[in-house]
Amino acid sequence: MTEQLINLNRRNFLQYASKAAIVLPLAGVGAMWLSACGNGGSLFAQPSLARDSNTKAPWKISIISEAEPGEPLVISGTIYAPDAHTPLEGISLWVYHTDATGHYSKLSESGGDNRNTRLHGLMQTNRQGRYEFRTIKPAPYPGRTNPAHIHAYVSGPGYPEYWIDEFLFE
Repeated sequence: MTEQLINLNRRNFLQYASKAAIVLPLAGVGAMWLSACGNGGSLFAQPSLARDSNTKAPWKISIISEAEPGEPLVISGTIYAPDAHTPLEGISLWVYHTDATGHYSKLSESGGDNRNTRLHGLMQTNRQGRYEFRTIKPAPYPGRTNPAHIHAYVSGPGYPEYWIDEFLFE
């Protein structure tokens, strides 16, 4: 175990951290999930696919145009069932973040106002539970100490909508 920690590089750490961030919420860990039980409504204002629809979002998306300024970034991973071994197909992942200037939209001056987000996307895991999105590295809110981050929500058949702690950047 000690040697594994010593050989853990930044890329491997981010892979393990993103997997843990997906698996733990699906296991029902967290007060946000518990507060949503039984209320029949969504905790989060985000687009979703109709539950009785046969519409399926792609598993691999780009949430930016080729002209978007910023450092290119590709995030991918696998969403597993609570057993942490079985990949889940058809799980929705909704992500959004600030642009290279730290703003969610052209209208937000403080950066932290996440209404009308410009850089966002919805994807659904494929048969292997995989997802991937192409974007840019977000910037922190201007004049604030919050680190740059990407917000993420997951949901799917048999699982309530759940906010995952952000993907954080140095």
